[in-house]
Amino acid sequence: MPRHHAVLVHNQLSSILKSGLLKAPPPAYSALLNYPPAPTPLRQRTQRPKFDLPVSLRSGSTPDSSSSRYRKVVRTCKPLPIVYAEHDRLRKAFYRDHPFEAYRPVSLVEVADDLSARTLAEPVRRIQADGTLAGPSDLVGPEHWTELRQRTLVPSAEDCVNFAYALYQHHPAGYSLNGAYQVAVSQFRTLRFEHHISTSFARQEAEFFGAQWSQDLLTQQLKNQDRWIKDRDGMDNLKSIQDPLGARATPVLPRTSTGSMLEGNYMVRPPVRKEETFQDGKSYLKEVLRKSKRLEAIQV
Repeated sequence: MPRHHAVLVHNQLSSILKSGLLKAPPPAYSALLNYPPAPTPLRQRTQRPKFDLPVSLRSGSTPDSSSSRYRKVVRTCKPLPIVYAEHDRLRKAFYRDHPFEAYRPVSLVEVADDLSARTLAEPVRRIQADGTLAGPSDLVGPEHWTELRQRTLVPSAEDCVNFAYALYQHHPAGYSLNGAYQVAVSQFRTLRFEHHISTSFARQEAEFFGAQWSQDLLTQQLKNQDRWIKDRDGMDNLKSIQDPLGARATPVLPRTSTGSMLEGNYMVRPPVRKEETFQDGKSYLKEVLRKSKRLEAIQV
């Protein structure tokens, strides 16, 4: 017999009695009506309102056509790629000509000063009549940006790209995109070269006055390795002076079944005593001294 939900048993019995399938109610029918079971704590399924239903399930619509139309709209409505035509062309050309600029570290949280802004809309310093830069408070808009040093003396790749775009948009000479790029790259390389020369001379001056720079971990490990190699070479030289002929090692041969080490076709050298090694070393040193004296006599 199939199981029924306890809350729905008396409702099912009532519907069966009304239909005439049962002539008399069962003995438990009155008890179920007088003492119905407790309702289930689970939330019963609610009917969704019409406005909340999908278009395919609403009344007066064909499910197939509406659902297929909905799928077509979902497939076609995709976000378009964000493209800045001029900036992307300039940036692509710059990194093609300067590939190692992509590996230069850039700080994302620290800013050296207020003049090192990285956006095109930020104001720049004004150029005075004598060609020098005005103070930090004398700023002009990007439409008066004619030299890269107005923004910063240590330009980055984005500064060069923004400067080329500013020349292309606002310069009175009417640069083309290629002409603006050539002017921007020329000034970028000049400023980078000046910064490199000034930094190298400042470092040399500091080292002349006794400045000592901290070493990174890689340099420290390389120095420790060089020191260990020098110490090892010194120990080897000392051993060679004390024992010029070196230690004569006796070959270790596999033993045969009879226990003899001299059987078989092996080149066996008899062991050398320490006294013989010492005598050979003394004779070697005497020969070296004799030849050195002879060379001194020839030179004199």
